[in-house]
Amino acid sequence: YNFGQRYVASLTDFDRSVLGHPERWAQIEKWLENGDNVILLANHQTEADPGVFAHMLEAAHPTMATDVVYVAGDRVVTD
Repeated sequence: YNFGQRYVASLTDFDRSVLGHPERWAQIEKWLENGDNVILLANHQTEADPGVFAHMLEAAHPTMATDVVYVAGDRVVTD
């Protein structure tokens, strides 16, 4: 995890990056704290996405940054 985070951090301009819709992330965090399941769907995913996602959530939602489970199809890792 830490190696991947260091690698992704070197590729991301955090000074110009924004985690949009903070109210939505706060609601997701509340659902998770209540024991609910939350599923986020994406049409496209790269191998770096989980690391970038974790970095963007780290400051405001540290538990979500480390505890999210990512599932991707075979094309993400074989293309």
